[in-house]
Amino acid sequence: MDEWATAQPTEVAKLLSPALGIDVPTLEEISRRRPYGVQPITDEVITYQQKVADTFLDLKLLPKQVKISEVAQVTKQ
Repeated sequence: MDEWATAQPTEVAKLLSPALGIDVPTLEEISRRRPYGVQPITDEVITYQQKVADTFLDLKLLPKQVKISEVAQVTKQ
């Protein structure tokens, strides 16, 4: 599925658009920029996800603040 999504950004956008309420061209651009598949959880990922969570809180899409560093399941080596 990861390979299909990477190779078919327009189809991914068409599938997601009705559910997300975001136009196809915007979702297509996002799809082209994001990696698919399993990715390691790094400090950069946690920082990015915190920005997303904070934005969702500001938009009132989340009822309370989420601390990503507290809920991310990261194995320390």
